[in-house]
Amino acid sequence: MTTINQNAICHLCGGDDCRDGAKKIRRELERLIEQRGLASQVELRMTKCQGRCEDGPVLTVMPGANTYGELNTAAVAEIVDQHLIRGQPVRARLLKKAAKKLKALKR
Repeated sequence: MTTINQNAICHLCGGDDCRDGAKKIRRELERLIEQRGLASQVELRMTKCQGRCEDGPVLTVMPGANTYGELNTAAVAEIVDQHLIRGQPVRARLLKKAAKKLKALKR
């Protein structure tokens, strides 16, 4: 089992514009979380619209409110391996507002 330094909650948007893409992303997240042995440390929740429809499907990882958009299966694998396991947000995949917030916190 992989151990992460902090439990995480992943909020996957299930709003109208994200719903179809979110189904595939959810399956991949569930598969990777199970495969990496993270099921007891990572909770996946479907949400209503997160208000980022143009960026969908959207995933917000807590703690930290790091929001990722325009997700595909490769992005999900990168988020699981780098963010959930190593605790390092994937800057290149963060939505701009989340990236600016993260940069401000690092100062």
